Amino acid sequence: MLGAIRQEIIDRSVRIGMAEGMGRFIQVMFGSEALRLRMMEINQRTGERLSETLREAAGADEGDHLPDLIAGQLLAIQAMIFRTAGHGLVAGNSLDEIAELALAKLDAAESLLSRRLLDYARRPANRA
Repeated sequence: MLGAIRQEIIDRSVRIGMAEGMGRFIQVMFGSEALRLRMMEINQRTGERLSETLREAAGADEGDHLPDLIAGQLLAIQAMIFRTAGHGLVAGNSLDEIAELALAKLDAAESLLSRRLLDYARRPANRA
């Protein structure tokens, strides 16, 4: 998942909040209690789905809390990158400046994660 986040930063993907004009959208979104609540609901469902996906991929049983904990860590990193992009856009920074900061933060976050988390439910590399 961290590789996908990294690629979205490099690609300046709207999915990670990096698109021209997103700054105004973010201001509107955070200015509306209804939209903030909706974003929280979406984040909750995303966490539940990621936990389920990790649980299935790892073959973990329902009593295993590790998929939930790992999903929480990964989503926290994604949220931090989204916030970084949003704050940068609202401040008027260029996408290149935002991407540089987001990649630095992603590197720092990844350095804090254990090998166990990074390797959990890892899919085999695609072989051509």
